[in-house]
Amino acid sequence: MNNASASQSDGWAHPDKKLQPKMRLFISFDVIDSTAIKRKERDKELHRSAWAEHFSDFLTETPVLYASCYEKVMKELCPVKECRKSLGTCCLYKKSRKYHRVKVWKYIGDEVVLTTELTCREQPLLHLFAVRDAVHELNKKFSERGAISCKACVWTAGFPVGNIEVAFPEYQERKRKVRDYLGASVDFGFRLAKYSKRERIAVGHSMLALLETFRVGEETLKLYSGGPVELKGIDERYPLFWMATPAFIDDGKEYPHEVENPDALKKFLGERFFKDKPWPFIPEEGKFGDCYKELFGKAVKFQESLKYSVYAKQQDGTDEKAKQQDSADEKAKQQSHKQQMLKTNEEWAGQKLATEQDEQSEQK
Repeated sequence: MNNASASQSDGWAHPDKKLQPKMRLFISFDVIDSTAIKRKERDKELHRSAWAEHFSDFLTETPVLYASCYEKVMKELCPVKECRKSLGTCCLYKKSRKYHRVKVWKYIGDEVVLTTELTCREQPLLHLFAVRDAVHELNKKFSERGAISCKACVWTAGFPVGNIEVAFPEYQERKRKVRDYLGASVDFGFRLAKYSKRERIAVGHSMLALLETFRVGEETLKLYSGGPVELKGIDERYPLFWMATPAFIDDGKEYPHEVENPDALKKFLGERFFKDKPWPFIPEEGKFGDCYKELFGKAVKFQESLKYSVYAKQQDGTDEKAKQQDSADEKAKQQSHKQQMLKTNEEWAGQKLATEQDEQSEQK
């Protein structure tokens, strides 16, 4: 858990942007019981637009509403009071302005997954408050229509150690690059999302490790622990942590344990998850441990070799195509020569026949 300070200018941060150290935030918003809703409408023999309209609105409105919630939280909860007057002059906004916008990573059926790069230590807590507010607003909005309800999950993944970022041309528009994120930490979030509910937002342990406090201004994060739960293929006894939304009512039946001390939480996370692994960090803050540097070097070396391997295969493919083209050109040349010879022979035969006919006419 001890991290030695270092900056990205120390020479070991990679010049390739895809291989530079990054901490990415992932947020999943998903419709609850979506299959049951569709089946119910089908059983009523209603036109499919009865449910399709609500689902379409959810998928298109969620990214916009979340961006609005985050900017509102940033403005209202910035510790510098003067910043609350205008978002444009907010120090947090300026500090993270390059990456503060959350973008849609992908749509998976009735689920929309957002992502952004974390660039300052204040962002994780602000994003958690924004997710809480967004879930509340979405459920309020769609419940008024008597339509659907949603849940959310929040987690992080570090790159390029343990996870990779890939970019490839979009099928229909070659100039535009589509980015995808692969790795165990990315997959982890989709397993965790299973335990989210309307009033409970599941939060990954790496995201919690980035929190330095639960309180900003007058707002305090309501965090609870429950479990353990099974994350298939990852952890059979994973200690579940979740954040309460305004819809949460502690009825005393499940006896959730509220987590109130950030230091005690970090101690638990360190003993449970990070004994032999580097502590999660935000690269822009310049905290790189020696353990991470070693893993970073190995990850970069592997991905560079992978990249070279792909390039080599592409070159082999290019060389093979060139050979095929040369062979085709040679065949075409031979065919052309053959046709020219036949044409010449035909002309010669024609001239010979004409000469013979002329000679026969003269003899007569």
